[in-house]
Amino acid sequence: MLQALVLVAALYLLVDVATQGLVSAGLNALRPAAMRTPAAEIRAVAAASAAVDARLGSAGRDAALRLGLMVGAATEHSGLALTQTTEQRRRTAQAQQRIAAAGLDRLLGVAPAPLLVPATWDVFSSLPSQVESDANGLAGRVETATSVRHRHLLQAGMLLGIQAWMADALMDQAPVQAPHALARHLALAGVPEPLWRPLSQPLPGDTPARRRDAFQRQLQVLQQALMAPEFGAVP
Repeated sequence: MLQALVLVAALYLLVDVATQGLVSAGLNALRPAAMRTPAAEIRAVAAASAAVDARLGSAGRDAALRLGLMVGAATEHSGLALTQTTEQRRRTAQAQQRIAAAGLDRLLGVAPAPLLVPATWDVFSSLPSQVESDANGLAGRVETATSVRHRHLLQAGMLLGIQAWMADALMDQAPVQAPHALARHLALAGVPEPLWRPLSQPLPGDTPARRRDAFQRQLQVLQQALMAPEFGAVP
């Protein structure tokens, strides 16, 4: 019985990843300008977030992104076990322990950070929509405790975290999750287009390992940019 459930989960994941890959490829085929966020909106977020951003500094920006990465990856990992209640609970508990140990939610004033725990295949197959609708309420809590910039970094991190889990697992496909939403979150957070553009495109590389490595390099560049003292200043 357990083997059958695992097989069903694996088949479902393959179909889900293939579907997301096709959707992502179609969206990314649109002209580049379609993914750009109006400069006025970016300036508005920067102005509204300036005071908190100055108080929390680069550590706050880094914490928002990294918390999102951890929640996104944990959501993908726990969702794969949704047909095995005990295993899903174990994975969720372990993820919560890792997040608590990292202390990112405490730094942002939102501890304990809730996870997204898919209860059905329909929910699992629409995780980007769950992130966008703030299904676990974490994005709203981050915005209230910090700023709208930190909220966008968190939600971008969650989308990237889902993809990161797939890339780290060396899956044949690790599609961008909601590329237009990802690009918008990063742009509104103050990330320049030369940095968010590669993250919104299919990963380069002809093997899963090379795609994973390329993705890790892109994340490192993003995290380094967030640490710069002058990051996201009002244009």
